[in-house]
Amino acid sequence: MSPKLAKQRYCKILFLSMAGYVLSILAVTLLTKFMDVPFFLNVGLAIIPALFILWLIWGHGRWIFETDEYERFRQMRGVLIGVGGTLAFTSVWGLMEMLVDAPKFPAFYVLVVFCAAYSFGTCFGHLFTRKAVVMNDQDVI
Repeated sequence: MSPKLAKQRYCKILFLSMAGYVLSILAVTLLTKFMDVPFFLNVGLAIIPALFILWLIWGHGRWIFETDEYERFRQMRGVLIGVGGTLAFTSVWGLMEMLVDAPKFPAFYVLVVFCAAYSFGTCFGHLFTRKAVVMNDQDVI
């Protein structure tokens, strides 16, 4: 598949999943706020927006593997930096919660931390590679 077609498919999934996420968050929030919903139904409703997030994660992974080698390398390097940054942040914050009574960090925001670190990794990841060991962005003509 051409990288252009892969990007178009990814953008379609991105738009649809985010639209579904926003609409489902609004619907679930309004439904649970203004109606007395039993616990098991409340849990099921909370899972609906999460399904749109999972769809986006799947679509992003599919796009990474459908694109060309160079873009795949950049994205995988970004993922590696994102995972490392997220693990570092959650480890440090978890120790601070445990030892210094720092405020609790909601688990929902771990995805936000990953996305920020992943974005940093894709933009500035070339600064963390060694020439002659790993291809740098400047090496590509």
